Amino acid sequence: MPTTSRPDESRPTGRRGSPVLRLRIGLLLIAVVLSFFAARLLQLQGLDPKSYADMADAKDVVEMTLPAARGDILDRNGVALAGSVNGRMIIADPFRTASKAPELATLLSNELDLDYFETLEKLRKENSRFQYIARRVPAADARELLDKLAKAKLKGISTEDEPIRDYPAGDVAANLVGFMGTDEPLAGFERSFDAHLSGKDGESRYTQGFGYRVPLAENSTVAPVDGDDLRTTIDRDLQWYSQKVIAQAVEDYRAKSGVAVVMDSRTGELLAVADAPTFNANKPLESDEDDLGSRAFNDVFEPGSVQKVLTAAALVDAGKVTARTRIKVPAQLRRQDRPINDWFTHGVLRMTMAGVIAQSSNIGTVLAADQLDKRTLHRYLSGFGLGLPTDVGVRGEARGLLPSPEQMTAQNKDRIAFGQSLSVNAVQMTAAVNTIANGGVRVPEPGRGLGDHRRGRRGRQRPRHPHARGQ
Repeated sequence: MPTTSRPDESRPTGRRGSPVLRLRIGLLLIAVVLSFFAARLLQLQGLDPKSYADMADAKDVVEMTLPAARGDILDRNGVALAGSVNGRMIIADPFRTASKAPELATLLSNELDLDYFETLEKLRKENSRFQYIARRVPAADARELLDKLAKAKLKGISTEDEPIRDYPAGDVAANLVGFMGTDEPLAGFERSFDAHLSGKDGESRYTQGFGYRVPLAENSTVAPVDGDDLRTTIDRDLQWYSQKVIAQAVEDYRAKSGVAVVMDSRTGELLAVADAPTFNANKPLESDEDDLGSRAFNDVFEPGSVQKVLTAAALVDAGKVTARTRIKVPAQLRRQDRPINDWFTHGVLRMTMAGVIAQSSNIGTVLAADQLDKRTLHRYLSGFGLGLPTDVGVRGEARGLLPSPEQMTAQNKDRIAFGQSLSVNAVQMTAAVNTIANGGVRVPEPGRGLGDHRRGRRGRQRPRHPHARGQ
């Protein structure tokens, strides 16, 4: 009986292919792929690793400053003369803004009063994911800007917190407080005590991809350290009133400028230092440059008849005269090559020392001062603080001019006695006369202590500066 043979089912057919062949092809493909990886790895780590690392950092890692809150400048009662209010910084991501840069630049330049072409360049910055567009924008203006960007469907602009300096009383004590520029203090206490007020900025560093933070990549933050407050001896209300009075006096007498100084005779604390004209610290650029400082500290003048009080005090302290000492005052006093006259015409007068001061007699003062030699007169006047800075903390303070005994001739010694041939600033002279008002006792370092820069962080009780007022 014939038989038929069946094919062996375990034998592979030609259509399925050989397992060995498939394995060889697979291993070959894997070897090719690994060779590409190896070549790329060699290029990155062996040939030029730094350039690729720098490129990655420039493209993906964002570094952003976290501004510290600036300390407030306060009057003696804790009322703010300068403080910080909410503001925003406007930031662009050029990766997302480049395609719509012209439209964005137009809107941003119009809303924030920016230069169109500079803004356009920032919006198109290559290899960048972070560009400052504007700094210290009021929070309300920033919100309005974001709303307009959303309506226009323009993306890539964001905001971050950035405090704005504010001077709530406008021009009150502006001549002392000063003002801030965009990134640094430009005048007054803001500049003199900047290290105390400014604190230390923090930093945020993170990796960004396609406009979003990469969760598991680099992400570090150094928190900012806020600045300390500066308490002054100024009384805001008294400062306001003093500014009003001196401004009216300048107007009434058609003067170019004027100053008024109010000092506590017991402590030497300055309660008000008013200048006219002055300026609004919130809008300093709208005022004349000559009005941006403090004339009470920066300008000098011959003290005139006020100096006679100091000369008389030196004579009394040296035991040379008393209030009842009699002095024969001629109509004119011939000295060296120039005569000395009084402000009023008179014949020979017989006056007491008290009468010489009461009548403001130049001749009588010079005759009395003949009892002091040049060195003794200089010692007394420098003891009153003439020729020396008050060192209150106002930058640019003029120290005035008091000739040394070696520079002092007989002629200018006479004139120094009644207020000429020397110069002072207003606060310096106020501190000198304050010695008389304080019963002849000079306050140590008169005029100092205007600023109390307390140590430590906000909210804590801080020890006072050695020249600061009591709290």
